[in-house]
Amino acid sequence: AAVDDIAAVPGGYREVLALREQVLRGGVVQESAAITGHDARHPRTALGLSADRRTLYLVVVEGRSERDSGVTARQLGEVLRGLGAHDGFKLDGGGSSTLFVRGRGVVNRPSDGRERVVATHLGVRVGGARGPSRCR
Repeated sequence: AAVDDIAAVPGGYREVLALREQVLRGGVVQESAAITGHDARHPRTALGLSADRRTLYLVVVEGRSERDSGVTARQLGEVLRGLGAHDGFKLDGGGSSTLFVRGRGVVNRPSDGRERVVATHLGVRVGGARGPSRCR
């Protein structure tokens, strides 16, 4: 099936990102068996896009600690919407949820207590003389 999926990628694309559930669609938090079946609170990682597709939201929610309990998949959609995303997707998460910003290092507290080696990751490089207009 993976080979068929790769063959279905439209021409002109160089990279493909494996997403999980779409937790936010058109500004509406989604209710589906896949999402409501994930009603436990966990560390989560998500990607969101603004309606005009000019703003990318990368979110890591901490969890599994005395300080942070994580969020459900539905709550993750609410977080993305609250930040201004119009569409949003749950990425792989849990103990490996880590957000690294060049110049600052790891900016969250991974629930495993440290970074760990994982097979999936997403890197975003912003080019141009000005760089991003903001990064929080």
